[in-house]
Amino acid sequence: MCASDLIITRAGAMTLTEITAIGRASVLIPYPYAAENHQYYNALTLQNANAGRIIDDKELTGSVLIDTVNRLADDPELLRLMSENAAKLSKRDAAGIILREITELMGIK
Repeated sequence: MCASDLIITRAGAMTLTEITAIGRASVLIPYPYAAENHQYYNALTLQNANAGRIIDDKELTGSVLIDTVNRLADDPELLRLMSENAAKLSKRDAAGIILREITELMGIK
């Protein structure tokens, strides 16, 4: 992932965490059968921040994917901006934040 300028992937939470941690633009294809359509909502977070583009699984064809990738590849400034926006979404101390939340909920100091 680190060597890429653009990542094409499903939209699972851990994948998006990695994308934001390394600050990369993405084309996201949410898995349509994920529980409560959560991958779509994950992807929407990046799209709303201008860090990713969503292609709905039912609209996905080779030509749609190629057109999307080509549009982004032809605009290096947009890719740079999307990558910066992805990095802004990253939680650098995510593990620590989660640990603090868990210990607080458990009443552990």
